[in-house]
Amino acid sequence: AQVAHVLPVDDDLLLLGDGEVVEHFADQIRTDDESHGRTRRIEVEKGGPLTERQLLARIRTFAGSPAKRHLPR
Repeated sequence: AQVAHVLPVDDDLLLLGDGEVVEHFADQIRTDDESHGRTRRIEVEKGGPLTERQLLARIRTFAGSPAKRHLPR
């Protein structure tokens, strides 16, 4: 509840984790948003540990700006 309280209400959320805590957290935020008439995109992605590069790629994709891939010549 303390973490949800300090999140900016107009930010979209990408929640990553391997436990059920992320789903419960997303449900808590959705419930609070509904009770205050707010809407935002909340995505939950369950999975194991990510490397820093994997995490950055996932965040870029979520933000709508995936990394450009270049094929070797």
